[in-house]
Amino acid sequence: GGPCQPAEAAVRPRRRAQSWTDELMIRRKSRFTAQAVKHCIISGISSANAHYESMSGEWIDERGVESFMSGYVAQRIKENLIIDPSWVLFEVSFKEFFELYCSRFVGNQGIFAESRSRFDLVALDEDEQAFGVVELKRSRWSSAWDRDVQRVKAFSRRSAGQADVNFGAFAAFVSESEGERNILEAFDSIRNCFAESDTDVEIIFERSKFRDHAGKLRRFGIVGAVVVN
Repeated sequence: GGPCQPAEAAVRPRRRAQSWTDELMIRRKSRFTAQAVKHCIISGISSANAHYESMSGEWIDERGVESFMSGYVAQRIKENLIIDPSWVLFEVSFKEFFELYCSRFVGNQGIFAESRSRFDLVALDEDEQAFGVVELKRSRWSSAWDRDVQRVKAFSRRSAGQADVNFGAFAAFVSESEGERNILEAFDSIRNCFAESDTDVEIIFERSKFRDHAGKLRRFGIVGAVVVN
């Protein structure tokens, strides 16, 4: 009972063997609009950057702190989208994901089947099945981003109507100095990836004003997309 006593942790219950019901699906889907997911992502990334800057004087794209950013986004998802008891997991491999958390997925796993990659965040429902996946990045646009965007897009299409995953999201924190186009380049690339999508897509584009940062005028943006089934 001393001052350094750790707080009691939430206990994750065993997976329950219960049938999926239309009532539960309707109750859950009512909370997962594209705008609601978008708000969680923008709020989480913005808070992560503000708090990291207050500690270090840096922005979150200046060091490898994606897990720090993921924590704030996961917290927003837990607070705003989840019906208790539910969970948000970090760094879930595709193998683990399909074996344990997406068992209702039917059909060819396609580009995920032989990949060693992971989803940055996986949100689980009351039955410990995934209802959302999130990929996050920080830095300038690169070909690696494109692969993550395509994975989110492909998985959202494949899961529509044959699994209970309600949304897939990709988002990135990008900064730039005056005269640079890093934010717009990333935004255009993401928008082009979803230009011909036949799913419900909400594009993410938020940009701060220029201000002094480390002796230069800089600004940051949050760009991405949310796909809702």
